[in-house]
Amino acid sequence: MQRILLSKNVYACTQSPQYSCKRCKQRFRAIDNGSKSCRFHPELFSGGEVAKAIGFVRMSTDPKDQLKAVKGKTGLMRFWDCCGEEEETSPGCQLAYHLTYDEELNEVQGWH
Repeated sequence: MQRILLSKNVYACTQSPQYSCKRCKQRFRAIDNGSKSCRFHPELFSGGEVAKAIGFVRMSTDPKDQLKAVKGKTGLMRFWDCCGEEEETSPGCQLAYHLTYDEELNEVQGWH
């Protein structure tokens, strides 16, 4: 809650404004925003036909994400480019501050 001075010794209490995070799309208040508040994927959810993916090594170094795991699969292969997760709804693989759509506010608050 914020206290706003209306006149001498008279205050009004208000809720701090809520913002929408441009990374995870959740609503948040500045007072609750910490360096591990936002969980998101920093890369795109993409992929392609497995036949075209042969030879492609994902950014993840986990053995389950490498070429040996891809062989034998057919059809389309979709995954997060940052971590190799194959479920679009999987929790983000990176933690950081929430970011608003207002770049100036992010800079003033030190959110990055």
